[in-house]
Amino acid sequence: MIHKVAILLLVGSLFVLTGAGCASSKSTKSGSAVAISGTGDGPAVAKPESYQVGVGDILDISVYNHPELTQKIRVSPAGMVSYPFLGALKVEGITLSGVGDMIRTGLAKGYVPEPQVSVNVEAVAGQKIYILGEVRNPQVLRVKEDIDLVEAITTAGGFTKDANMSAILLIRRNSAGQATMDALDVKSFLKKSDLAQNPALQRGDVVYVPPSAISNVDRFFNHLQTILSPLMGNLMSGILIAPNVRNVLLHGSQTGGVGVNVGG
Repeated sequence: MIHKVAILLLVGSLFVLTGAGCASSKSTKSGSAVAISGTGDGPAVAKPESYQVGVGDILDISVYNHPELTQKIRVSPAGMVSYPFLGALKVEGITLSGVGDMIRTGLAKGYVPEPQVSVNVEAVAGQKIYILGEVRNPQVLRVKEDIDLVEAITTAGGFTKDANMSAILLIRRNSAGQATMDALDVKSFLKKSDLAQNPALQRGDVVYVPPSAISNVDRFFNHLQTILSPLMGNLMSGILIAPNVRNVLLHGSQTGGVGVNVGG
């Protein structure tokens, strides 16, 4: 229901800002989901193939035929869990399968022959997603269930009249821990149901809605780097910018270009 409301509100924004009609379509999110039991904070849903463990999450770790190794552990503020035989493990920012592989590898080193490890999320502490730029209420969202780009922008009040809806910047860390920037076209999603332009957001993502008029892209990038550095620290000095970003900011089109590594 939230998703339908989000799309309807953004469609309304599109009518107001462009004066043109558009059709909306509800997207379907790929991949199976696992229910997360409540702990007083309400239910949540996480996708096991992409969910990254965060501080405060409670992990349910089990090893087949070894009940003594079944643990429900809360991730510490340092992003660590303490597990039998293995001691302190850094799990923040790692997928559930990655945590399982880490434990499986550790136990196999003389503790449990061919261990069968499963890792699930008992409870999600909440993930922070930053919605900035040309939205009516820039804010940090703390969410406990999957949320996509359209829903996040709607939660932040929708677009301002100066927003470039065809060049929404998504800044996130890739699997190697490097910051990346890509441009997404929400207008294309609303008009053409292009689901690739409305991805599910992840813990720590930064969504930045730029203004429609950018006279100097380099100056804009410098300004953006100043804004994002407090959120992403040194990662911003070597951010990898997708080839389409510069052209989209200049021309509002998703045509090709040359990748840019800022400050790297």
